[in-house]
Amino acid sequence: MPDRDDRLEKLQQSVDALREELQTLKQQIPAWLTQATQQQEYLDNLRYTLGIEPGWLPPTRGIAASPDFLLLVAGHLLAAKPDIVAECGAGVTTLVIARCLERNGYGKLFSIENDQGQAQLAQERLRERGLTGFAQILHCPLEPVEIAGTSHHWYRIGNFPISGIQCLVIDGPAVIQANPLARYPAGPKLFPRLADDAVVFLDDYQRESERRTVERWRTEFPRLEIREEFAEKGCARLRFRS
Repeated sequence: MPDRDDRLEKLQQSVDALREELQTLKQQIPAWLTQATQQQEYLDNLRYTLGIEPGWLPPTRGIAASPDFLLLVAGHLLAAKPDIVAECGAGVTTLVIARCLERNGYGKLFSIENDQGQAQLAQERLRERGLTGFAQILHCPLEPVEIAGTSHHWYRIGNFPISGIQCLVIDGPAVIQANPLARYPAGPKLFPRLADDAVVFLDDYQRESERRTVERWRTEFPRLEIREEFAEKGCARLRFRS
């Protein structure tokens, strides 16, 4: 019965493939558990640093910033005490930055967000936590922009009124196949608005798109210094040499 034998052979192949996949998953579980434990420790440390209770922050990780990246940003803000902070991409980072400014007692965050729903959600979260005096959400839809002969989609910031930015956090817009260097325009568009002592944090630096972005920035801004920080999804800390 050749048909039956063929079916049995295909079934056995499927079983073998499932066994291999299960073995791979078993090998990955310890690394997942270790990473989850580390991020929980960073989250606990972040809560202590910000003086907040569990549940104050929305979920982290996934498409949101991870606790280790947030703790790096918070540590810098609480030590440097900047007057003007800007970010690309509103979310959990918005709350962390605004909370740091509140604890400092002064400062203003200007958060650029392309998605209107996300911008409204960020504004509502700020209101619920009494932080609207420390942050302003700017709804800026994406639009085509050409920089150095390359087409991109980036925020429609128009006559962005902010300069003298002392800290810039770049965690948006989202990187998609149609816009692989989505965060590159932040350099040409916002670096000229930085204060002399400004620090820039770029999330997701383990991705190829972000590394290519930083390499382009390095070429176009020769004074740029890059330091890679340990973080779950990678982090580049940038500043300009005097």
